[in-house]
Amino acid sequence: LHGLCTMAFAQRDIIDQYGGGDPSRLASLGVRFARPVFPGETLTLKVWEAGNGQLHFVTENSSGKAVIVNGTATIR
Repeated sequence: LHGLCTMAFAQRDIIDQYGGGDPSRLASLGVRFARPVFPGETLTLKVWEAGNGQLHFVTENSSGKAVIVNGTATIR
């Protein structure tokens, strides 16, 4: 998948889980793409809350290898 598509899947899950489904609550999102995602792979998002609406996350493929690293998000 294109990196921006992979990032969009992570963004959608963060908004649903931490932003109450309201995209206007997402103030910022930053990622580093680590490797490509191929069709049929299952993605897993792991999120850690850092306080004050700050989230850190990583997205892994079905082999457990990170495809997005150093992910950060700010929820209002």
